[in-house]
Amino acid sequence: MQVGKLSSRVGVVGVVGAAPLVLVVRGHAPPTPTPTARHGVDTSTWSGCLGPDLQVVHGTADLRQQTVLGVPQAVLTEALAGYLVDDGVDGDRVAEHVRLVTGRPVVTRTMARSIGLCAGAVLYLRSVRRSPAIARVLVAGADRGPGLAALLFACGLSDISLWNVSDERWLPLRTATRDVDVIIDLLGSPYMDQLRVDLAEGSVVAADDFDPDATLAPGILAGLAHNAARRTDFDHKLMRRCVDGLADGAERSGWPTAVTSPRVWAHLHDAVQTELTLRRL
Repeated sequence: MQVGKLSSRVGVVGVVGAAPLVLVVRGHAPPTPTPTARHGVDTSTWSGCLGPDLQVVHGTADLRQQTVLGVPQAVLTEALAGYLVDDGVDGDRVAEHVRLVTGRPVVTRTMARSIGLCAGAVLYLRSVRRSPAIARVLVAGADRGPGLAALLFACGLSDISLWNVSDERWLPLRTATRDVDVIIDLLGSPYMDQLRVDLAEGSVVAADDFDPDATLAPGILAGLAHNAARRTDFDHKLMRRCVDGLADGAERSGWPTAVTSPRVWAHLHDAVQTELTLRRL
């Protein structure tokens, strides 16, 4: 069922396909079907974080038709926050469309993953007493993490190298990892497997170590929804606050516990709430 018309104020040139969308609404919204792979994200465990007053509604942001599918208009207008599975689409552009429709912040899977990876880098550098200001970071598979370098920079890391598979001919990955303090791995197996034995223990922060849908998204969305009286964008300041919340909350346990422990939701919820409270002052 199509009910929400996406604004045409933002162009859709170069963007095709549709992106699964999860909206957080007040508990009185109509129930939605049990989450399946079709929705792109399993939210069956989110209730423990969102609480009894909030629930999720699944839909699809279709850029070709400029519509939101599967969400009744009444629910769409009452949304408190959104989560977009932006794999294979221009996440920033699609999220902007949804934000224009709902008037609420939209978090993408890419954003959530970037927060977790940045927290891992910060935690490792703290563990070896290395200042972020002088640390060297390599992002392996940088083209798979748009926006990650910008968030690393916002977190105080300025010496950032970006490496992609297409660079192997000119700069082998083994060479690129030399004299690097921490590596953020977006490639997964088999690229990093043989290199890990030559790298310092814990210096590789891998995207495959955690599921941002299950571990990070619920806490961020709960924080946004519980502070919905103030309309805001999910910007780099909020993302940086989330990184700090994760790193501070798991400084003793380290990576990847920082993004997999039961306390992750609370750390992120409190981080978002703290930032939004400070903006009211």
